[in-house]
Amino acid sequence: MAKKKNTPLPDCASCEHEAVKKVCMDAEGLSSTGCPTLVYNDVLAEADKEYDRSEILEFARQASDRRRIVMRTVNNGPMSCSRPKPASSKSMSLQKK
Repeated sequence: MAKKKNTPLPDCASCEHEAVKKVCMDAEGLSSTGCPTLVYNDVLAEADKEYDRSEILEFARQASDRRRIVMRTVNNGPMSCSRPKPASSKSMSLQKK
């Protein structure tokens, strides 16, 4: 990815806009200096074309599914849909001894 001359470096972390109002989340959204969605739009457009290939689209779908499953099951991750299981009465009685 070749940088354009005098192009600010990507700086997503300094964007002060609310997430749902950012241009990276909404085509009509707001941006700030160094926004890669606008600065590198040619690179992003080229990357989007790759999803037209069925094998890339299928890989992305499977990766997304796998990530969702892992995040749901490992240590009751941030995307967990279930509450942590309470300690069993047997383990609780052992702790009292």
